[in-house]
Amino acid sequence: SGKGLQAIKLLRRVLREVHVVEDRIVNLFAGWRICIVSLLGVLTGTSDPIKVRDQIVEECKRALTSTELSVNNVLIVLAILAGELKRFGTQIPNVQAATEFETTMRPWFVAVLEFMFPLVFSDYNQKSQPILQNPRCVNESVARSAVWLACLPISDDVKSFFEGDEIKEALKWRLGQEIDRDGYLCKTLLGEEVPGSKNSLSVSKIWMFSAALGAQELITNSLSRSIPIDDSIEQAVKQFGTGAAATEKDVMNFFLRISNLPLSVFRKYEKRLRKPLEQIFNKGGEQMKRAAYEGLSHLASVSLLTVAFDLPADYAHLPDDSILRAVIAQYGPKSICPKDALNDLLPVLVDHVRSDNRHLPPMEWQFMLLAIDYQSDEEARMNLLKLAFQQKDAQIIYELTSSDLLDESSCSSEYMLMVSKNLPMVLAMMPAARAKTILQHLLKFSVDCVGCLDNPTSFA
Repeated sequence: SGKGLQAIKLLRRVLREVHVVEDRIVNLFAGWRICIVSLLGVLTGTSDPIKVRDQIVEECKRALTSTELSVNNVLIVLAILAGELKRFGTQIPNVQAATEFETTMRPWFVAVLEFMFPLVFSDYNQKSQPILQNPRCVNESVARSAVWLACLPISDDVKSFFEGDEIKEALKWRLGQEIDRDGYLCKTLLGEEVPGSKNSLSVSKIWMFSAALGAQELITNSLSRSIPIDDSIEQAVKQFGTGAAATEKDVMNFFLRISNLPLSVFRKYEKRLRKPLEQIFNKGGEQMKRAAYEGLSHLASVSLLTVAFDLPADYAHLPDDSILRAVIAQYGPKSICPKDALNDLLPVLVDHVRSDNRHLPPMEWQFMLLAIDYQSDEEARMNLLKLAFQQKDAQIIYELTSSDLLDESSCSSEYMLMVSKNLPMVLAMMPAARAKTILQHLLKFSVDCVGCLDNPTSFA
């Protein structure tokens, strides 16, 4: 198709023209992830995934023939392509088709690693034909990060092909070690249940890191939610609007701050930025213009990563005399209700069934995570979990099924039975690591409370 041809031409150009910036390697991986995922979305609509894979590899081969410096981009593309094709395989609903796809992919995974290993292990001897011929000019940080990323999705069958310790050694490396020294962020974004750590990263860096790793939205949203919103951003927007950003450093700092806002909050300020930006571009010096362009570029890249919710954020579209609208308004940012009152009000929304047997109208419910004291109030946590299951809100379900909260709730049969009752929804919505954690807690609960699942009323 015409769109597919344009996408391939763009890939061809980017492979040759994008260069490595040493302190922005995570950004480079994030950009390539967006590129490859978008490309797969365009091409797999009309072609077989294996054929699309081979098209992309052919473009990598052309790029290496054109310039040896493209090897860094080629390494990243192959690593990301490996992960995305693995993800594609796990989403095939037919078990036999999924197994056949995985079997077909094995030689390709081997060929990719046969290409990569000599670039990072000087004494490695290839055992089979690599997917591409080995060039020499590689950035060590990029190469190690790409090899690590490529090794993450491989199966035991692929691992068994390599007799040495190359895969074991490669998995000791990580992408972004320079900004995630203890590995907490990387492990969390990849789905591991790890103890909390003091995180000094900004929201925009978390989203960038998430894109580089191909992390799931639920995990990324949860992690970014744990970072407090900039309370003084309103004042910063006012100052920017009055032209108080006197230097290029001020402009860059402003854009770095505003890039950390959730998309829904940023939209409130969007129109107010137009005039001061016009002033900079019409009357500012070259350095100021450059700072504004770079700031907008950073903002745009982060905005690409931030998921915009299509659901309404409240029930403002309902009539003014709507009781439901009035109740929801009490949980909003302008409410003066204390948390204990909001906790007590929550049952009004739970088990609300309309005449057509549906629950409440669709809405983005995540504001409840700020309004409700679910960490310390067990009854509020139970009611919020019920509401989340009834509204099929994956993010709230994710927050309320962390290992810590399930530990605290192990004494509550009602809470655990609620999770058990909705297990099919949990398994369909949750990342694999979280689903495994939930199953482990349910198993422990059933063992500790023998007979509670056979006679739940005795434990209510």
